[in-house]
Amino acid sequence: MSSERKWISWIGTALLAIVVVTGGSGISTAAGKTQSPINVIVDGEKTSWPVKPYLEKGGIMLPYATLFQALKLDARLDRKTLVVRRANTVYKIEIGSTKLLIGNRQVRLTAAPVIVNGRAYVPERFVELVLDKEVTYDAKLNQVTIGLTEKARLELQKMLFKAASLGDAATIEKIVKQGADPNGKLKQIYLDNTALVYAVNNNRTEAVRALIKSGAKLIESERYLGAMAISLQNAEMLGLLLDAGLDPNYHERDSTLLELASTISGTVLEISEVTQGPSPAVVEMLLKHGADPGLDDSLARAISSQNYSIMQLLLRAGAKTDKQDRFGRLPYDIAASYNLQRWMSIQDVQPKIPTFAMENDQGISIDSGVVSFRSLSAPSARSYYTNWLLGTIYADVPDGSYQVTEHHKFGQSTVFPSSMTFTVKDGVISPSILRLPTPNVAGKIVAGPFGKATGGLLELTNEQASFRILIEVDRDHFKLSIPPGQYKLAQYTNSDGRVYPLNQAITIENKEGVQDLIVQIDENL
Repeated sequence: MSSERKWISWIGTALLAIVVVTGGSGISTAAGKTQSPINVIVDGEKTSWPVKPYLEKGGIMLPYATLFQALKLDARLDRKTLVVRRANTVYKIEIGSTKLLIGNRQVRLTAAPVIVNGRAYVPERFVELVLDKEVTYDAKLNQVTIGLTEKARLELQKMLFKAASLGDAATIEKIVKQGADPNGKLKQIYLDNTALVYAVNNNRTEAVRALIKSGAKLIESERYLGAMAISLQNAEMLGLLLDAGLDPNYHERDSTLLELASTISGTVLEISEVTQGPSPAVVEMLLKHGADPGLDDSLARAISSQNYSIMQLLLRAGAKTDKQDRFGRLPYDIAASYNLQRWMSIQDVQPKIPTFAMENDQGISIDSGVVSFRSLSAPSARSYYTNWLLGTIYADVPDGSYQVTEHHKFGQSTVFPSSMTFTVKDGVISPSILRLPTPNVAGKIVAGPFGKATGGLLELTNEQASFRILIEVDRDHFKLSIPPGQYKLAQYTNSDGRVYPLNQAITIENKEGVQDLIVQIDENL
């Protein structure tokens, strides 16, 4: 008889046996005893097998045909030999024998397969070896579990979250094969998160790779992980999430992923907050996966971040230079405010723009602000001003001598003495670092019954009204470094847009120390 005919014959016998057994509520064992039907759980799922296992001398005997057909494994009865093929391994055992052949290796079982009522049954150990899963019996529930029990599954799931947090890729792959669910949640411990969240949040690239390889899906509620990978500046991890289905044009709150990737961000490292520039590699990864810079303000963000490489990537990917951002600003105008207008075209060589830096009176670098300067070589030329971030100030000006006139940052303004100068020669600024003088005024805005001091701008002029500066107020206070003389506070505009006229004359004295200045506000116009 051919193997195919044997297989068909065995199937027919098994089907006949199934028809016979469904007529009763119990099963007659080899010893002739009738038992209540035993329920079967496979990998956490209840089954409705028509043929049930039975107990025999303290062990479990499982229906051979029903079990392996349900699991869609290649299993057959070849005369008296049971043959199962799983992956690349063949398992053979004869009815009535305890000698199991696993490939060329022999294993001795404590119980042998039997035929009961014309049906083949195999011992639990045979099933464990073939499936590489534990088989357990719960007498109280009268239930056989193939695979993990609920308790074992819980412990394995805990281990998965721990391995994801630690970046242990090998353990992740191992325990998923053992039955841990890569998309499972443990809400009482890890809230409404999957292990993928803990791998990304802990910057564990290999754990992310292992989870996705093992079947982890990027679910709707966890698409924010793309923004997390961007904040970590981990282009490789971001690529894994994009390959797993993350939309490259996804909006995280009010920004696209490409906008976030083109923006300076604050990251907490250990106990201090660090400001970091955007990563070209992250932007390149998004563009590679189809992010469209024509849909958002990523070019404007890159300009404000003073990042030439990202600007070039976006321009080459089709970013529009004539598209206003959400604040109505054109990219070129933004670039001009940072003295970066020469970066606004696709080019192979980065134009050299003179740079310098500023530090406070304690010698600490100032990361951001606005600085104004004018030419001493051409006094009739216009004054220049530039914004800057991350400590580098670009001054796209001709060679010559320049006087720094003003500096502004949040909560502090400086009017420089005429001695604060620098020179530009062959595109190099000297000195390359300018130090702010020590503030000599500590101001506070005091609101009356109808006033409200909430940040905003304070307008200061000199006695001749030949210059005007706007002081950015930090809540209700500000600092000034200003030469001695007569000045006037013209008006205060708070962050709500309310205007308070002042017309308050002040005298800055020529003395050591810090002079206190109280600005009283009340009714608005």
